[in-house]
Amino acid sequence: MTTPQGTREHRRTVGSRLHETLAQGTGDDTLMKVQAYALEAFYNQDNGLGDFTPDRVVATRTATGVVLRFSGEWKSRNVTFEVTLC
Repeated sequence: MTTPQGTREHRRTVGSRLHETLAQGTGDDTLMKVQAYALEAFYNQDNGLGDFTPDRVVATRTATGVVLRFSGEWKSRNVTFEVTLC
């Protein structure tokens, strides 16, 4: 989530497009993009996140940026976690 896509020297497809949204404010349309880009990163096989299957991602505004809350299945267990984007 925190690696911009295209910045890894020999693995340009690794990362996410979330950084494209950081300077756009936190309007509802931007939060929808953030959620979509986060899910896109999970389904990108080059990121190596195939062992986690997301069932929900929620982007929430904060005073300093956006928090992404994920829930899903990892190794046959239900898990939740957060990623903060500043």
